[in-house]
Amino acid sequence: MRTARSEASRKSYSAGQIILAGVVAAVAASVANVMVYLIASAVGAIPDDLPEAAELVGIPSIIVACVITITVASVAFWVFTRFSENPIKNFVILAAIVLMTSLSSPFSIEGATAGLITSLLVMHVVATAIVLIVFTRLDLR
Repeated sequence: MRTARSEASRKSYSAGQIILAGVVAAVAASVANVMVYLIASAVGAIPDDLPEAAELVGIPSIIVACVITITVASVAFWVFTRFSENPIKNFVILAAIVLMTSLSSPFSIEGATAGLITSLLVMHVVATAIVLIVFTRLDLR
């Protein structure tokens, strides 16, 4: 049973607002992570001769990864806004769990340099921060 307090503390978002937030987050995260990639490449953190397991690291795959993961995040946010008493809190918890889980993946790239691993870790944190800012801080109404 919902209480008056929980109803008052819940924000109501339309599907259109959530889609808009997802698009904004995907574009912002893609641009930010491409910038991280270009800076890391310019300073030599991402080597020209990537290990075979990391050959897909590049601008197109960064954009695709941002769009796919933020689409999933948008669906999760929508689900939380429809079925959760505290959607923002639950979304932040889920984002933290997903971030912590994703931080292990760069270490699994065989032959990856410290610079490549660090660059990928920064990209994961940047994308998560942008998603959280867009979905929890901006009033899209």
